[in-house]
Amino acid sequence: MTNLLKIWHPERYQGRRNPSAYFEGWYFKLVDASGQHIMAVIPGVSFCQESGDSHAFIQIIDAMACTTHYFRYDIRSFSSLRNSFEIHIDDNIFSSSSIHLEVDQDRALLKGTVFFEEITAWPVTLLSPGIMGWFAYMPFMECYHGIVSLKHGLKGCVDFNGSHISFDGGIGYTEKDWGKSFPSAWIWIQSNHFEDAGVCLTTSVAKIPWLGKSFTGFIAGVQVGEKLYRFATYTGAVLEAVQVDENTVQIRISNTRNRLSIHGIRSKTGMLLSPKMGVMAKQIEESASAVVHICLSDKDNRIIFEGSGRNSGLEIMGDMSELTAGIKS
Repeated sequence: MTNLLKIWHPERYQGRRNPSAYFEGWYFKLVDASGQHIMAVIPGVSFCQESGDSHAFIQIIDAMACTTHYFRYDIRSFSSLRNSFEIHIDDNIFSSSSIHLEVDQDRALLKGTVFFEEITAWPVTLLSPGIMGWFAYMPFMECYHGIVSLKHGLKGCVDFNGSHISFDGGIGYTEKDWGKSFPSAWIWIQSNHFEDAGVCLTTSVAKIPWLGKSFTGFIAGVQVGEKLYRFATYTGAVLEAVQVDENTVQIRISNTRNRLSIHGIRSKTGMLLSPKMGVMAKQIEESASAVVHICLSDKDNRIIFEGSGRNSGLEIMGDMSELTAGIKS
């Protein structure tokens, strides 16, 4: 029963005691009211029994300075609450409603508290416990994904290496991943800075290992006002096209009612570490200030929403032919 309760609360720590190869990480994106300061804070844990390199960590992306930081902590500094989402790494505290930072190492100083207001959570139901849908019940997945909040307001400030950053009136986003490894190839795009303040987007396309084979899985959600439009492998939606070049990516997805077209444009990137069999050793490039243009329409080609989002997150990793091989043009 405890494991089922965790599945229905993907935001909580999903780990178990003494895992041999496991990672779990949360991604908190913070954008100030002016859009001039974009920061991502990524706390997590890395377990690898084989290498003996188990540790907790906090990664930081400073999008405007195009710099990243990786702070290591003793695994014993990590703790989590059992019945709610709250994790501690040393004196740093992360939850659905706030983050409190007390980082002082490697000649970097990051301190402050930011509160989250009016959280927009992804719906959780018995048949679809979060953005993974019924795949969340499968115990052998390489990687699991969760959305804590598609969009929320920010209040608070941080001091980062001598700079004081106020996030009052800003916008945030929170997601997470857990499992053994990131996929061998994936695309991830996220934005909640469209001209229409009621719109936000999250989408990912990835190679998914499955019972000795693999398939291209995808998830997309577009919040327009009070309505969430969902497209996913498990809903019977169809991935119609994926096109990637050096600086752009285009994705087209449809279901029986709607079609979603996405055009992402990379910006400056920062290097992050991602997991492979629990070890945080693989380097990935992330744009935290990309631009994405989307068009959401019905099957009669009537436009529901069309517009561009700034301050967008964008990752394009691995051999894209792994994602496009199964698409029928």
